[in-house]
This record gives sequence, C-alpha cells and structure tokens, in this order.
Amino acid sequence: MVRPLSLLLFVSIAQSAVGISTSTRVPSSVLSILSLASFQIVTAENVDNVAAGAQECVEPGTCGDDDANADENSEQINEESNLEQNKTEDEPESPPVVIAEFSPAGERLISAEELALHTGKGGPSPDNPIWLSILGKVYDVTAGVEYYGEENGGYRYYAGRDASLCFSSGKNNDEGAAEDWTQWEDKQLVPVLEWARFYQDHETYKALGLFAGSQWFDANGVQTQARKDFARRAVTMEKIMHEEKQKKKAERLAKRKERKNRK
Repeated sequence: MVRPLSLLLFVSIAQSAVGISTSTRVPSSVLSILSLASFQIVTAENVDNVAAGAQECVEPGTCGDDDANADENSEQINEESNLEQNKTEDEPESPPVVIAEFSPAGERLISAEELALHTGKGGPSPDNPIWLSILGKVYDVTAGVEYYGEENGGYRYYAGRDASLCFSSGKNNDEGAAEDWTQWEDKQLVPVLEWARFYQDHETYKALGLFAGSQWFDANGVQTQARKDFARRAVTMEKIMHEEKQKKKAERLAKRKERKNRK
C-alpha cells in the first residue's frame, strides 16, 4: 500500500515535471490519474524487490540468514547423532534369534555358531548357560561352573565347542581337539566313550540335542559314518579291555585262594 506522504510527494514532483505550480489547485481527476500511476509504479517496484529476494535465496548460502540456519541445523543433527549413539551404547546387545530345528528322530539340532554362544561368559546363569558337546551330543553343564567356568574352570576350554578328543589326548586346546583320531590305537578311543556315558547318565547335566554339521552328525542330525566307526572301534575295544580286566581279576583271586589253601 502507498503511504499518503509518499503520494503527496509524488504528486508534487509530477506537478513540477509537467509545469503545474505547486500553488495551483489540481483537479481531482488529475490527482486520481497521478495516484493510479504512483500505485502502479510502487507496486511494480515491490514485486521486483520480492522477486529479486526470492531469486537470491534459490540456492543454499545465497540468503542472508543461511549461515545461522546452517549452524542451527548442524547443531540439531549433532545432538540427534549423539542421542542415537548414547542409545546404542546404553542398550545391551540382543542375542541372535535362533529358529529351532529338529532331526528326523525329533532331536534338537544345534549349530557350531549357536554352541559357541553358550560359554557362560560374564557369569553363567539360566539365561547365560554353559554348553559342551561330546561325540556330537550337546549338554548343558552350567551346574558345573567350577569345572567349566571361564575364570578357574579346569575344563573351561570345553565350553561352547566339541572337544571330544581332548578327553583322551589330555591336551585341552585346539591342537588336542583337532587330532586325527583315525590314526589312534583303539585303546585311545575308549576314554572318550566313557566320558560320553558320564554326561549321558549325569543327574544334573541336561541333554539338549545334536551338534549338527559336525564330524559326528550331518546338517540334518543323521549320524555320520565317522561316528559309527568311532563307536564301533571304541565299543569293541572297551569289551576286550573289560574281558582282559575280568581275566586278570580272576587270576588274582585264584592265586589268593591257592595261598590260603597252602596254609
């Protein structure tokens, strides 16, 4: 809108421009024309100014307040980033979701990745148990934390893995677990079999399932030929050793009886 003072000034200038004395009374019709012209000129200038202002702010950094806005936006982004980072640091990691699978016989299948998660690290509990596998059978041995705990457990290497061969080799490390049992004498297989029975018959340790995808059971939980060979050799030798033991025992008893008879 054109201000009255500006309009009067414009009319005065226009009168001088056309040779009309400022003391001369200008007809109202002329004033109307001059006012209309003034309005059109001023309005056009305003439109040009607005358009120019809009043109100047089309690209980032061309507006007068862009620097201040950029600083505010940057601060806001940094605050949001810090909040997100703090939220991530404060929240404990959720355990991976495991979809239970079962063998044709209905036994739970446990992968190497899942088995490795259960070492009781940080302190064993019902929600953070200790698992181990022997000959492909997985057991919860959390109750034996004094044996399998990460701090002082003498058998802590067995937690979260299948270290069957270590039960015979006596090497509680990767080397002992990776020995080639096919090159062992049959007598060396027997201790592993005996320990497997120990866990199977234990009153506290709970059987959980099968170590799928291992040398003992395939991905579907079917017993491998290697496990069958191991069991066959171990059971056969165990029987032979038992017979030899019984024979020696009988011989000792016979000698003792003979000594008594001489007296």
